[in-house]
Amino acid sequence: MGSFSTGATSEAGKAVALAVVLSVVTAFVPFLGIFLMPVLPLPTAYVTYRRGLGVGLATAFGAGVLSAALTGLGNGVLTLLVTGLVGSLLGVALARKWGFTTTLLAVTGGGALTFGVSTAVTWFIAGLGIDQFSKLLDESMAAASQMYVSMGMDPAVVDEASVQLREWFSMLPYMLPSILGVAGLMLASASLALVAVVFPHLGEKAAGDLAFSRFRLHWSASYGFIFGLALLIFAGRFEGGAESVRLVGLNLFVFFQTLFFIQGLALVHWFATSRGYGGGTKVAMYTAALVGQLMLQFTSWAGLLDTWFDYRKRYAVATPPVGSVGPRGSEGAGDQEEM
Repeated sequence: MGSFSTGATSEAGKAVALAVVLSVVTAFVPFLGIFLMPVLPLPTAYVTYRRGLGVGLATAFGAGVLSAALTGLGNGVLTLLVTGLVGSLLGVALARKWGFTTTLLAVTGGGALTFGVSTAVTWFIAGLGIDQFSKLLDESMAAASQMYVSMGMDPAVVDEASVQLREWFSMLPYMLPSILGVAGLMLASASLALVAVVFPHLGEKAAGDLAFSRFRLHWSASYGFIFGLALLIFAGRFEGGAESVRLVGLNLFVFFQTLFFIQGLALVHWFATSRGYGGGTKVAMYTAALVGQLMLQFTSWAGLLDTWFDYRKRYAVATPPVGSVGPRGSEGAGDQEEM
């Protein structure tokens, strides 16, 4: 646990102020809030890394209380959890020198728990029951359908879209595990990326150890993806419980597919940096990875196969021995900086 020295108290106060500002903007400007959410854990992570877990948790508590007073209980709880769980975990991971994979998975768990608890609290505060929510949804969809019909859209098309949207909403409760897991993973990934960029500029070089290009899951993680896919394929063979089996498989498949998509992006990043490609080429490669994921889930499959074949080891740039002569007569011409 950290000690509350004068310096620690000063840093904690600044971190609380910054976190509250971010929380207020997140509450009142929802569009910006999407982009600011990964920034919110950083002040607490910085204080936790420098001053210890006790000071970090005190910072999160102060930020949560002030945010609740300024923006309401729901946003205050969200701020408390994001700073207290995600931020503190990030700080502890840096202080204890956890690897990228361990840090990402731990922060993903904290993020998933954060979104789950904050959603439950918001639901409780709103006082909505299932029947009330269904009625509100029906009224909203009816109003939207009337608006689109008045704009000249074919009523049959609008009705079909409404039916599909209702089916999608009916699936949400059963997909909550994967939704929360993916949300936590996205938050963890973005926050880690910001830590790796921002903290070294603040003099904390340890953040540089979280190299995204080295992110590679243990081979055992592939079985989560395979098991989920198998449940989806063979769900029909489970008489009486086919739908339940399919939903379990779908949750596993969605989460692990997203996880291996992150590993696939790390693989693309490693390839681009190890080959010394310029900014334009990197952007083209990242764009191709995103398009390939959307169309064929290509990037996820590349990440999955990397757990077995370790492409970074197989296709690493060869480094000549010290004192060797490169193809143009320059000593050490093949050296590459490790990213």
